[in-house]
Amino acid sequence: MGWLEMMVRGAFLDGRVYRQAALDVNGNGGAILALVAPVVASAIGSSLLGFGSMRFLGGYFAFTLVVSVVIGIISMVVALGAMSALSQSITGWKLGFGQILRALAYAQSPGVLGIIPVLGWLFGLWRIPTTLAAIREISGGDTGKAAILLLIGGVASVVLAMVLSPLLLAGFVLFR
Repeated sequence: MGWLEMMVRGAFLDGRVYRQAALDVNGNGGAILALVAPVVASAIGSSLLGFGSMRFLGGYFAFTLVVSVVIGIISMVVALGAMSALSQSITGWKLGFGQILRALAYAQSPGVLGIIPVLGWLFGLWRIPTTLAAIREISGGDTGKAAILLLIGGVASVVLAMVLSPLLLAGFVLFR
């Protein structure tokens, strides 16, 4: 099955997709596409909010798009790394970075609906149960332990985004 079909099935909580992806050591290419697609879609959706402003014509759209994609990808990598590092102590299973990357990439697929301005984030909330299901499926653990691991990844991602956003904005203002 292709990466697009796996994204759709992952959005509908198909646990087989998460397990299959985690075990497929040759599936990194499709997983990266599945991981980047929601990040780019959400970045486009949030950047479109600035469409009506005068800054849109001056490069604001391109700037917010690039910054959103960069922050989204970097914070996702940090979250996956934190989850991989702590998986053994929380779930009892050591999950490699690649395993978590491949499984959670398909769990992020509802984020593609983030392209819809204003309402996209609401549809993107569906990533919480899909990611929770993916962690539970690949770790063999219970929902509580999967939720703790998900929370750790989420906190790592948010903290990094809170640090990077002002730095990138300051860089844009200073070097414009």
